[in-house]
Amino acid sequence: MSAAVARAPGPQSATSRVLKRGWILAAVIGLSIRLVAVSYSQRYGHYGDHDDFIRWGIQATDRGVLTLYDEPPPPWNGWRLNNGRWGLGRRPIDRICNYPPLSAYLFWANGALLKLIDPARLINSSASRYLFAVWGLIADFAVAGGVAAIVQTLRSGKSSLPAFVATLLAPPLIWDSAVWGQTDSWLLAPAVWCVWALLRQRWLLAGVIGGVMLGLKTQAVLIFPAWLVAMAVHRKGLRPLIGIAGAFLLLNVLALPFTMHGGLAWWRESYTYNLLHAYKYTTLKAFNIWYVDLLLSENRDASVKLLGLEKDLWGKLLLAAALPGMAIVLWRRCGRQPRALLYWTVLSLLAFVTLPTRVHERYVVLAIPFAIAAAMVRVRVWWGLGPLLLAATFQLAWNL
Repeated sequence: MSAAVARAPGPQSATSRVLKRGWILAAVIGLSIRLVAVSYSQRYGHYGDHDDFIRWGIQATDRGVLTLYDEPPPPWNGWRLNNGRWGLGRRPIDRICNYPPLSAYLFWANGALLKLIDPARLINSSASRYLFAVWGLIADFAVAGGVAAIVQTLRSGKSSLPAFVATLLAPPLIWDSAVWGQTDSWLLAPAVWCVWALLRQRWLLAGVIGGVMLGLKTQAVLIFPAWLVAMAVHRKGLRPLIGIAGAFLLLNVLALPFTMHGGLAWWRESYTYNLLHAYKYTTLKAFNIWYVDLLLSENRDASVKLLGLEKDLWGKLLLAAALPGMAIVLWRRCGRQPRALLYWTVLSLLAFVTLPTRVHERYVVLAIPFAIAAAMVRVRVWWGLGPLLLAATFQLAWNL
C-alpha cells in the first residue's frame, strides 16, 4: 500500500477557493468598468476641476511644487467641446491650489508623469484623463477593502466579500472617480481605514491615517468627531487623544517644506479659505434643505437673512443641534456597542451634507461607503441605502 495517500480537499478548502475567486472576479469587474468609464470623462467629466488639477501639476513640475500656494498656475491649452465640435482653448479662471500639501505632492507627481507621456500636456486629453484617474482608481480599491475590513470587524461570517463588491460597484463612487475625475476617494481611502482602526482601538495607527486624511483633503475634518464617539464607546480615557495629536503632527511634518518656503500660506489656502470663505452660496447643486430653499426663493446667496439670521448661520445652527441629538439617540439605542461608531459616521456625514450651506453635490459620496458597511452590519439599513445611492447618482449626473 502506498505510504503517501493524496488527501481530498475538504469543504473549507473548497469554500476558500470560491471566495478567493470571488474577490478576484469582483476586482476585475470593478477595474474594467472604471477603465471604460474613464473614456467618457473627456465629454462628461468636470472640466473646471480637471483643468485645475492638471495645471497645478504643470506648475509644480515647471516652477517647483513649493510655488503652488504662492500664485495661480500658468494658463494652458485643453480640449473643449463647443457647439458639438472639439477644439483647443484656455479656461479663463486661475485658482491658487486649495488642496492640502499631500495632495500637492500628488499633483506634482501627476504633472511629472504627464510630461513624460505627453510633452504637450494638453488638458482633457485621453492621456491627462487616464493618468489622473489612476490615483482615484487605486483609492477606490482601498475604500472597498476598508469597508470589507470594517464589516469583518463588526460582523462575523462571510460578509466582507459582499461589502467589497457593493462598494466597488456603487454607481456614485464609479462616476465620481472615473467619469467626473474627482478626488473624493483620495479622502475616503484613509477615512474608512481610520474608522476601522478606531473600531480596533489602534489609536496611534488611526492618528497616522488621520494625518494622511488631513494632508489630502480639507473635508477630513468631518471624520474627526468620530474620535469622540470612539472615546465614549471604548472608555479608554484620554488615550485616543494621542492619535489626534499624532494626526496634526503628521500634517505639519508633511507641510514642513511649504511652511519653510511660504509660512502658513498652505493652511490659509487649503483650510482657512475653504472652510470659512469659499463659495458663499446656500447650495452647490447638493440635494439638501437648501436646494429646496433655492427652488422656493430662486436665490442661493447664503448671506440673505431668514427670520433675522443669515441662511449660512441657520445652516450652522441646525448642524450644531443635529450632531448632539444624533449622539443621544445612538447612545440610547446602541449604548457602548462598537457599531455605534459606524452608525455615527454615516449619520454625521449625512448631516454635514444635508443641513449646512455651501455644500457641493459630491459630498454625499463621503457617506456612501460607511452606509454600505452599515447595511452589511444591519440589514434594515438597505431600505435607506437604496434611495441614497439613487439620489447620489442623480446628484452627480446633473451635467448630462
